[in-house]
Amino acid sequence: MSQTQLPEIDTKNVARHKGDFISRGRAALLILLVGLGSGLAIGASVALSPLLNSLMGQYNASLAEVSWTLTIASIAGAVAAVILPRLSDSSGDKRMLLVGALALVVGALLCAIIDNLFGLIVGQALIGFGGISSFIGVTMVRRQLKSTYAAPAVAALTVGSGVGLAVGYVIGGLALEVLTLQQFFWANAGVFALFLIALVVFVPKDHHEDVDPLVRAGSLGTILLSTAVVLLLLAFAQGPAWGWTDWRILLIAAAAVVVAIVWVAHERKTTMPVFDRELIKNPAVRGVVAGLFLINAVFFIWLVLAPTFLQMPPELGGYGLGLSPLQAGLAMLPEAAAHVIGVTLAANGLKRGRGVLGTGIGALAAAAGLAWLAFFQGGMLEVIIGFVIFGFGFGTFGTSAIGVLQLAVPESRAGMAMSLTAVTTSLGAGFGAPVAAVVLASFSLPDGPPSVDGFLPAYLVAAGLAIIAGVVALDAYRRTRT
Repeated sequence: MSQTQLPEIDTKNVARHKGDFISRGRAALLILLVGLGSGLAIGASVALSPLLNSLMGQYNASLAEVSWTLTIASIAGAVAAVILPRLSDSSGDKRMLLVGALALVVGALLCAIIDNLFGLIVGQALIGFGGISSFIGVTMVRRQLKSTYAAPAVAALTVGSGVGLAVGYVIGGLALEVLTLQQFFWANAGVFALFLIALVVFVPKDHHEDVDPLVRAGSLGTILLSTAVVLLLLAFAQGPAWGWTDWRILLIAAAAVVVAIVWVAHERKTTMPVFDRELIKNPAVRGVVAGLFLINAVFFIWLVLAPTFLQMPPELGGYGLGLSPLQAGLAMLPEAAAHVIGVTLAANGLKRGRGVLGTGIGALAAAAGLAWLAFFQGGMLEVIIGFVIFGFGFGTFGTSAIGVLQLAVPESRAGMAMSLTAVTTSLGAGFGAPVAAVVLASFSLPDGPPSVDGFLPAYLVAAGLAIIAGVVALDAYRRTRT
């Protein structure tokens, strides 16, 4: 795959369609909406993480029961990853953006109004589903603006996710101190509603030449892929609780494999595949997708390890910094800042046709940060150094990978490329968190906190996966140069 370079802007009108006029200021506003949507989505997905203990008390439920508020959001998001970006190719970007934003509003309202665990789970499912629509912002920018704005749009998406992660965790911790759970979701609903209004007002209408019914995915392929992804994520999510050798996990995993095999066989024959066959056959694209899966698994391993270490009271586990959820969220902000720096450099690399190289560099930088954390966690300064190195690497990889996949397809199939990105990201996230939980649990006493001895192997496992992602990505880069 040759690296596509982005042309320079040579006009004040940055609209791609003749007869339209979009100023650079309006273009910047659209890109800002991409970043805002990404930040809101990821922030909403992690904000409940520090609230699980409070939910157990409020609803008199077990940890396994309240954890479904997070599990259902990831599963619903995976389904949306298959459907929403792909539908944007055949039904329009703005329409799918509005569907996703409306799901966010309704989900938050359900969580605010229905004061029981069932209502919270249903609301979280809608929030998880709607959050995936943030990916469509990049395809919208590609189709509305000249192609030079693709890299800034990808950068906004990844910056938004990095900032939203840290801010979401801070907000979750803050909610424990100053808000009730219902007040927290009422506030979320208000923010989501404002975002929905902004989309209605500022996002231009879809153009008929951008909406091609012929590129839609077949219904059977979509159903098969969604089913396989849901089954895999369910097995990943419930494995630590039920046990990896439990017959239910084995049955779910076997069903996922069977459905996936049927889906692959169907994709080879159908005239309306979910993902373009030529794109999947491209070795460079396959390398980037494999790396994207691994690096997102790595990220969610870090997302389990970092808050656990920051919040662990030293007198209880013999390690940790004993921070509150709010303080832990603030301590994670340097990772988000470094993430932004990595995104900026990666966006410049995309403009120069070096996106695949950026994925390799980013993965190896992330591995270096994780290796640092494996051996140096004696105090806050050492932890922040590791966070910064890791955040830089993750931001560089994410922006480069998304940009490469976008530039590998024409604008009419931008949603398909984003669907591939979102599905891969969801699977990586679903795989990474249980890996961290399993490694920590293997070094823990029954009903006791994770042992400090578990952090070294857990971080080394994550670093190893990041190195594999880097090697795969650099091999893909080598293939593009020959």
